[in-house]
Amino acid sequence: VQVNLDYCSEEDARNKMRAMMNTTSILTAIYANSPIVDGKLTDYQSYRGHVWTDMDPDRCGLLELVYEDDNFFKNYTEWALDVPLFFVHRDTYIAADGMTFRQFMKSGFQGKPATMDDWGLHLSTLFPDGRMKQYLEIRGCDASSFDMTVALGAFTCGFLYDDTAMQSAIELTGSLSMAERIQLADSVNRDGLQAIVPGTTTLVGDLAVELVAIAKDGLKRVDATEIPYLDPILEVVESGRTHATILAELWDEHQGNPDKILPLLSYHR
Repeated sequence: VQVNLDYCSEEDARNKMRAMMNTTSILTAIYANSPIVDGKLTDYQSYRGHVWTDMDPDRCGLLELVYEDDNFFKNYTEWALDVPLFFVHRDTYIAADGMTFRQFMKSGFQGKPATMDDWGLHLSTLFPDGRMKQYLEIRGCDASSFDMTVALGAFTCGFLYDDTAMQSAIELTGSLSMAERIQLADSVNRDGLQAIVPGTTTLVGDLAVELVAIAKDGLKRVDATEIPYLDPILEVVESGRTHATILAELWDEHQGNPDKILPLLSYHR
């Protein structure tokens, strides 16, 4: 499940993207809900998240460029220009055979120049954990119950639409190196809230509690009427029991029988 967010300036976009990259592992842990694959229980909290770690590294994962202080729009554009295209659309989708958009702009494709529509299509085929187009996208969460889906809007609004809260969210993992961020992003897929922050003894679950408190504080200044929407997230972080945990328990209890399990899930009631 994704959330789309506005930005009002280059600095605001950079700060929001930095906060998104710093918290995406925490969000993945809170929203973990994909432990079942091909009819079998895995040892992953978010197998969806794990799959993305094994996808195209040119276009996926964390972006180091968000930690540079200047020229954010330019730096994101330069990165996107050098990511190979999936395809070009000319009445139908045509494989681009590894051509970058920079090469497309310079030489065209099958005798046709690159267009802004081509650029927009290309941007939609980039899949970093936080994505920028004419708006920003948070992409790290498994789909879950209706209440958790609604909560995600209020949650991200709370720590991204208030500058004080956003800075606090950035600082939660602000001391980690890029290698440690990648390590954390990988470990939360398996261990969820029980993952350990690299170089510390801190559990991601502890950071999750802090992030919810930051979001709640931010919503007090942005729109306090949205605070009640955080309740299902609070239930997860305070109990330490994700939807993946609950689903795995039900799977074991009912021998993997979907007919018995589905009616017991909150989002099928």
